[in-house]
Amino acid sequence: MHMAQHDKLRKMVDEFNFEILDDYKIVTQKIKEESGFLGMFKKKQYDKHIRKLTDLRKRAGRINVDSIEANDELMRDICFLLKRVIADFDKLAGAQLNMQSKLKAKAEGDKSIKMSDVSPYMKIINETTDKMNKDLRKLDIRWADFLEVYA
Repeated sequence: MHMAQHDKLRKMVDEFNFEILDDYKIVTQKIKEESGFLGMFKKKQYDKHIRKLTDLRKRAGRINVDSIEANDELMRDICFLLKRVIADFDKLAGAQLNMQSKLKAKAEGDKSIKMSDVSPYMKIINETTDKMNKDLRKLDIRWADFLEVYA
């Protein structure tokens, strides 16, 4: 039973770091490429990005950190930090989704949407990315301790 909780936590952290975050980096890289100077001449993949971001947000939301019975301070710290990182990610993915939806509507001819409608989402994306990166660094530090103890 004791080991099972550690394995469960390890699976959650691995899924978030190596599946969800890696896929998020790929999507945002594609979004960046499309929004760069040369991307102006390419057809944007708004629907594809919106589907992918929605899927990643759902997958992150399904990581049930509260189901872990944290038996010690280290596990409690990791659970706390993982929950915080998932909350950061949810906010980040939400802002990305809102921005992509606005850009898609604008691209489809909605004249009421101005670029200034997108800037609040850019601000949230930038601020939340910074916060999430700081929280991820804290998680990584505690995770190194976890791997030493529960290798």
